[in-house]
Amino acid sequence: MSRTSRKSGRRAVQQWLQVQAITLDDSESISRHDRDIVLFALKWLPFRGASAEHIWLEFGMTPDRYLDRLVEFLNSPKAAALQHDSARELRRFASARDLERRIRNKKH
Repeated sequence: MSRTSRKSGRRAVQQWLQVQAITLDDSESISRHDRDIVLFALKWLPFRGASAEHIWLEFGMTPDRYLDRLVEFLNSPKAAALQHDSARELRRFASARDLERRIRNKKH
């Protein structure tokens, strides 16, 4: 992949995140913390999510707690503020991570 196409891809992702941020900002029922968690999840979605270290540094919580907060948001009426495709992709991501977590916990 060329440097130019990577830059244009990054710009497209940044523009998409800005649209999501504006959409979430327009919703008065969404707390700043929920907004930050959702935008963080969207930002890291193309990379199969953020590392535990990134989550800890950004929010001061474990990946499991972060996932719980994201799922709480996605299962609430507040999720209607997200674009349909974004909500669907986040739900898919959260389901996959939750499955990984349940498998991991069964092994212990």
